[in-house]
Amino acid sequence: MSGSNLEKSMIAYRLVHPETGVPPVFGKARLREQITETKQKNLKFPNNKKIGGNMRVISYLMVIAVLLIGLVGCDKSNPVENKNTIPGIEPELAENYAFELYIPTDLEGYEFEEIEYKDDMVAAYPVEQFISLDGKVDSRGLYAYEIVADDGYSSRGSGRDIKWEEFRGGYYLPSEKNRTYYPEGTTKWSVKGAEKFNLYRAIEVIAPNQDDIVLYEVDAMEQIQSLHPEIYTGKVIPLKNFVSSYITKKPEDFDYKLATVDEMIVEFTWEQLQEGYWSVDADRAFFPNIEDIKAIKYLVSIELYAK
Repeated sequence: MSGSNLEKSMIAYRLVHPETGVPPVFGKARLREQITETKQKNLKFPNNKKIGGNMRVISYLMVIAVLLIGLVGCDKSNPVENKNTIPGIEPELAENYAFELYIPTDLEGYEFEEIEYKDDMVAAYPVEQFISLDGKVDSRGLYAYEIVADDGYSSRGSGRDIKWEEFRGGYYLPSEKNRTYYPEGTTKWSVKGAEKFNLYRAIEVIAPNQDDIVLYEVDAMEQIQSLHPEIYTGKVIPLKNFVSSYITKKPEDFDYKLATVDEMIVEFTWEQLQEGYWSVDADRAFFPNIEDIKAIKYLVSIELYAK
């Protein structure tokens, strides 16, 4: 394009588009840019709104399809019936402890062993030696254990208290900020600044194909007045309440083994178990309508097994 033609084109641009308010820029590149912008503004797409709406609908449908595929995939890889989950409401934790035992500040005379902790060898004191209870039998297995730190932190962050068989596998490490340590347990039981242990009377309930440990802390359960004061007065808990929907929705499909801390086992049908109560004050199970059994002391677990 000659200089005269370029000048005419720019003059034409100013005359045709005075509404832009943009001073004319004398240059081929800028002229092409302004003309292109003007053409784009004047383009009309009567169906543009419809196309945009359809695209949005298609996008939403694609997202829903992806979510549905993901849900179906999860269901196939992890079917609910294979998870060993327990239906119903999880047992509550008791607020009032039966015993409160402090860790000794002077550890002279207590047993310890050298164990590996974070690539170092440290002195480790088995925590079970700090639990001493009076009685004719070793009653430590009757309780669930909570570890409490000097700042109030608790091992209950794991979601439940610790049964005796688990608790006794722990150590107290005074050189590691006075923490408890469980080589085989959750890290939430490793409590820094451990100060004391709270003990709660608990009965373990064991069901077939049950992976989780279920402890019913009796102080957290509903208690009723004894209907048989001639046997035991005070508050009692019906034994059937330990076999709630959290354990099974069909308790009649099972028979039951009641075990004591001194390893006695008594077997019951579901009909017989419903006749039993656990006395809060006497700390024993009794069956007022079964003549052959007077009472079961030191009850530690109820196990369900198939008929």
